[in-house]
Amino acid sequence: MATPCYSRCAAGFQEKKKYYAGFETFVALADGNIRYLVQLVGEALQANLAKGKALDTAVDASTQTEAAQEVGLRALKNMPGASTEGAQMTKLILSLGRVFGVMASHPEGHAPEVNQFRVEKGDDEWTLRLLNSGVMQLALSRFPGDKRAGYSGETREWNYQLHPIFAPYFVYSHRRKRRLTLSASLLRKLVEEPNKGIEALLGKTDRSAESELPEQLTLFGGFYGSAR
Repeated sequence: MATPCYSRCAAGFQEKKKYYAGFETFVALADGNIRYLVQLVGEALQANLAKGKALDTAVDASTQTEAAQEVGLRALKNMPGASTEGAQMTKLILSLGRVFGVMASHPEGHAPEVNQFRVEKGDDEWTLRLLNSGVMQLALSRFPGDKRAGYSGETREWNYQLHPIFAPYFVYSHRRKRRLTLSASLLRKLVEEPNKGIEALLGKTDRSAESELPEQLTLFGGFYGSAR
């Protein structure tokens, strides 16, 4: 069960459920962070015990998924205190997570799943500070957009991805998929005017924010209420 898959209804989700189960998947979600890996395994075991299962009983895929969701939610709640840009980063995670979740839940007639982004003309101080802080605080993962730039002398451009630990909470793939390109102004709008930013970004793919939030996102109903 190392690869997430879709199934029919299950607790915590409305129409579809994407499972995040198996140790290999947990390793991928942790993305090299041992603390996240320990939390994922520990949360899954505790959840299994809470359901009356013995410690030596296998943890089912649904319980593992719920555990991964809980760890992602905890990381999101802790983000505001992580740095001076923590509150802004929390808003960016909520906005991009919602966008990627909607894209993943409505793939019909569209390109393969998107969960990466690049910022064009993103060399202004605000954008650089936010992105750099996000990488330092494990909110974002960053990797070269052009592998040749490292040895060709070309200016290196970065691709970004929300840290995989957030993928289960917003329900999209934690693996690297396709990329979208954001202007620096749209990135800022996702933080400062999330209602306009989310709609604008989804509009680029002929999608719109759904009126009803998935159950796991209702905790942030106030935020998304202003983002519709």
